[in-house]
Amino acid sequence: FLDNTALVTIFEIKGATFMMGNAERQHMVSELKDVFSTVLREQNSAIQLVFQRDKSRVKERFQGLYASMEGKAKALHLDAHAIIQERIESAMPYLSGTEAYITLYTYPGQMVSKESLKEFRQAQKEARDPDFPMERVDGIQIYEEPDVVEHRHDATVRQLQSAMSKLKIEIKKLDVSEAIVLNRKMIFPEETSDKWRPRLPGDKVDPRMHQLDPAYGLHNVDAYVYPSIGRQIAAASVTKESKLDSVVQVGSRFVATQLMEMTPSNPKPFDDLLEHIGDLEMPLRVSMTFYGGSSMFASKIGTKKGLAYLASLTMPSYNKKIAAAGETLEDDIQKHGRQPCGFTMMISTWADTRRLASERIKKLGRAFDAWGDVQSAPEVGDPFLAFTASNPGWSDNLRHTLITTVEKMLGSLPLNIVTSPWKEGVLFFKNDQGGLFPYAPLSSEQQTTNILAFAPPGGGKSVLISTMILAAILDPVLEGLPKIAAIDIGNSSKGVINLLREISPPELKKRFVHVEFELSDRFGINVMDTRLGCMRPTSAERGFLINFLTLIFTPVGEPNPIKDAAAIASILWDELYTKCAEDEQTVFDEGQDSTVTQWLHNQRDFEIKKKTTWWQIVFFAMSKKAYDIAASAQRFAVPNLKMLPAQLTMSNTIRSLYGGNTENPT
Repeated sequence: FLDNTALVTIFEIKGATFMMGNAERQHMVSELKDVFSTVLREQNSAIQLVFQRDKSRVKERFQGLYASMEGKAKALHLDAHAIIQERIESAMPYLSGTEAYITLYTYPGQMVSKESLKEFRQAQKEARDPDFPMERVDGIQIYEEPDVVEHRHDATVRQLQSAMSKLKIEIKKLDVSEAIVLNRKMIFPEETSDKWRPRLPGDKVDPRMHQLDPAYGLHNVDAYVYPSIGRQIAAASVTKESKLDSVVQVGSRFVATQLMEMTPSNPKPFDDLLEHIGDLEMPLRVSMTFYGGSSMFASKIGTKKGLAYLASLTMPSYNKKIAAAGETLEDDIQKHGRQPCGFTMMISTWADTRRLASERIKKLGRAFDAWGDVQSAPEVGDPFLAFTASNPGWSDNLRHTLITTVEKMLGSLPLNIVTSPWKEGVLFFKNDQGGLFPYAPLSSEQQTTNILAFAPPGGGKSVLISTMILAAILDPVLEGLPKIAAIDIGNSSKGVINLLREISPPELKKRFVHVEFELSDRFGINVMDTRLGCMRPTSAERGFLINFLTLIFTPVGEPNPIKDAAAIASILWDELYTKCAEDEQTVFDEGQDSTVTQWLHNQRDFEIKKKTTWWQIVFFAMSKKAYDIAASAQRFAVPNLKMLPAQLTMSNTIRSLYGGNTENPT
């Protein structure tokens, strides 16, 4: 085991699956306190959180989410490509491409004594073939850790997973290959293909021919082992211009890192740091690492405080702050029972030019210092090492350990990201950090969909409705064109209907209709209408009509309807629908609907007679697939409210069962 060897598990934090306010954030901090306190009590563990914001690949991902909708548009022969691209471009200024990760470290060297470790390694050697390439090989080193180390690490992983599940924060455990790809893309994004994968033990590997040269020896084992992780990640050169330069060129871009030198005197939520930075165009990566060893760090506080007071004779302003911070820490530990731990925090950025990278790290430094009165400075000694230390699983590359308490910094963790329960969707929103929030109204994630949108005039309600209409039409879950009815006060929906007519082929244009309602019989709603072609209501519709009439039979000011109201309503509806189904009750009248009349005159295989009924026209129109004509004709074929009083008076069944007083039952 090397001194910095550790078991590492990386989780991608998808985010909370609930809306997070102050109360939810405080509850999350309270729950995580137990996990962090338990893990960080011993010196053998560490927890790192990484937050990255980089919008360079957001557009590519956004276009990928829209791909299925574009496929549906092509299937319908809708020319929607320009509309989708316009939506993507208009959303880009508000998106930032956020990612978050949490990493658990377990250090074997801190759990096993040197003597036990030496005996364990000797037993490993004896158990293997003498020719097994365990050490001094230019490739991946294969080790086996003591069971106690693996068991401790697995227990910590399970504890974190359980806590996150309880908090309803979705996380995903990365396998070894995914973790290596992630780190290479974070360091060398331009030089790493999306299809690149590392070669790991178990994968096929070809011998490296240049190492089979006789100069190296034909039996050189280095030619056959897997290339080291470092060699596989290092995809480009690293160049530093001068010794005191905080900017270093890594591959095709320039990077810089700002290190925290004093923890904040007044810790603030992580979102406050993002607000101080402001610029969504600026890429950044923030790393926070908590190191375990409560008793060790507690013993160091007094020593550092004393040294700070001595040093204040030469540098009074800076070292007095350190001494004062030591007193505050001692007070937190002794009086409030808080748990000390090691802590490092850094923030990195990058750009295409050295000058822009330098400007960005200065801006980040100012925002960093304003975040709860932090003291920070750019790393100039080894800026590349500092930059890689902000990667998940790499925090040990640059140990710049401060001392704080677990409770002090928990409220500043980047865990208040809200994620979408839908992996894909047809509507796209954003969370507070600028991340994409897909939404799928029709999916297996929910049984029903109800949306309540409220805003002042001009707040975007009609725009949302129009967006939902377009999304429903392009939803790949739905087959063909769905039937959508939008009732809107004003003409807001007219715009999306005209747009759909514009992008649709000629044969589909008539499917998109906008109608302005008027206060007239033509636009009246008949609650007694049935489904197209049905002469009687379904059982569910019949139940609704009985309840509706029972409500009418309730005297004004009274809580209950008249006696036997439901039974009277049931009889009344049955008789009324039977009566309307008879031919003489629904005789066609040419003057009632000019559109239907004109359509009938154009049909050579239909003759209008004196006893032609509306139901006959309904069925004929349906046979011609003229469903709009059939629907218009059916309005005159079914009963309406005007028929109720007469039917109630003339009903022999109701008169025989309930007496003759049916003229004014209420």
